[in-house]
Amino acid sequence: MRKTIVSAIAILSFAGLAAAQVMQDLPGQAGMVDWTTQAVKATGIGALNPKLPPSAQRKNALRAAQLDAMRNMVETLNGVTLTSETTVENAMMSSDIIKTKVEGIVKNFRFTSKPRYMSDGSVEVDMEMLLYGKVGEVLYPQDMGGKTPSFASVPNPPQEPQAWTGLIIDATGVADAQPAMVPNILDESGEGIYGDDFVPRQSAVKYGVAVYSNSLSDAKSRVDRVGSNPLVVRAVRASGLNKADLVISDSDVETVATIADNTEVYENCKVIIVIRGQ
Repeated sequence: MRKTIVSAIAILSFAGLAAAQVMQDLPGQAGMVDWTTQAVKATGIGALNPKLPPSAQRKNALRAAQLDAMRNMVETLNGVTLTSETTVENAMMSSDIIKTKVEGIVKNFRFTSKPRYMSDGSVEVDMEMLLYGKVGEVLYPQDMGGKTPSFASVPNPPQEPQAWTGLIIDATGVADAQPAMVPNILDESGEGIYGDDFVPRQSAVKYGVAVYSNSLSDAKSRVDRVGSNPLVVRAVRASGLNKADLVISDSDVETVATIADNTEVYENCKVIIVIRGQ
């Protein structure tokens, strides 16, 4: 079943999020993924146990809600697209070590709201877990970085890099584009421009390979991520099994080549991908 991406403004259960955020509701999962803040979000519910002493009932219900939220986060994390060819679930199935580490990392959650005590005595809690940091340390490919983008097909590559402070890939015209923890930007022949071959692993763990927005104006305003003068390039299509890699036209490659020597963009993952809310 195709994953559904929806604008945060339509997600009532997470009210207060900016309209430009990209939320992904994974079919069959109790949580969702916020690709703008790079976090898995989940709600847990704990019922009151009338068999316990009154003094222990609320504490027990709160604990049950926390455990429920943690289970929901693990289930949701399983459905997250890791690369354009695999999901987190695939990665965990391929390695018991990764599975054990991920299940342990889920304990590093953070509350995003105060517990809500219902009239029937039950408790609801909201939690989130970041996809970079500790989770990225476990899930990102081990052999990231180490390569420099090749622009051999460019007839007259620029001799000096331009003063671009970041890169924005506008994929709003690509209807089937999907978010992933490790997206790649490619030219029309499939040659890499940006992605796991070029981003140092420690940088990906620290910042996340890229963040997402569903508004070009919002992406341009994110000076914390792409600086005050980002290069904006349109994607022409999505690539890969999960449609998470984005292809830019060969006519844009020469322009993108102007950031090739700007190590700040690659080393600090100064990239935002704009995709359509659906």
